[in-house]
Amino acid sequence: MPRAATLLSIAILALFFASCGKKAEKLGVDVAITGTPTLTPTAPTSDDTITVQFSIGNIGTKSVGPVAWTAYFEDDPIATGTTAAIDPGMSVTGSFTLGNVQSGSHNITVLADSDGALREDNEANNAFTFVLPIIFAAPRLDLDFNPTTLTVTPSSPMSSNATITFGIRNTSAGSVAANNVHWHIFDGSVEIGSNTIASIPGNTTAAQSFNLVGTPGGTPGFHSITVVVDPSSAIHETDEGNNTTPPLTFNTAFGFAG
Repeated sequence: MPRAATLLSIAILALFFASCGKKAEKLGVDVAITGTPTLTPTAPTSDDTITVQFSIGNIGTKSVGPVAWTAYFEDDPIATGTTAAIDPGMSVTGSFTLGNVQSGSHNITVLADSDGALREDNEANNAFTFVLPIIFAAPRLDLDFNPTTLTVTPSSPMSSNATITFGIRNTSAGSVAANNVHWHIFDGSVEIGSNTIASIPGNTTAAQSFNLVGTPGGTPGFHSITVVVDPSSAIHETDEGNNTTPPLTFNTAFGFAG
């Protein structure tokens, strides 16, 4: 499936280019992911809720903070947070959870100073990527759309903004929650937006919406909108074949930007 450039790649490149052209003198500011993140449980299965704990250290000579961080599953952001101030030589811990992860090996990245707020001596040590191995266990939930089709309001958005609405349903045995549920929305093959739902309880539907904004510079005519849930197959499901909606096609006098 065609995908736009990943948020993770963009974030890391932005931090790199932000450091270009700076004067050579030391600023005394440098934060890094220190050590290897730890897992609880240490040998997780696809049926476990997993806690990932990591440390952000201040290896500069000046106090810094607060420090923003973002965690990524493959390319998708799944958790964010902000630390308190960190004194030189000290570190603080952060954590996030994953649940019902597909069996196999997955790349997890933790990025410190993910908002690029700090001007640092070294921007290259802000990201740490490690492999998360998941042992197979029989899946106990399934994500799909309820109803199965998208709705656009107004129903014939010829020359105005429009809202796409849909519901993402978690059908599960034993009311297992689906955590960090990521979805992407496409106009044809072009990704125009995405969002992460922190958690969908078992056997419930999470109502979602996305605003399309009419832009005179966009391409008028027919648009074909689809939504894909769990595009990275991060969540271990009983059925992986029902994660994309049927296309919703309509005509407009303006192009749309998300």
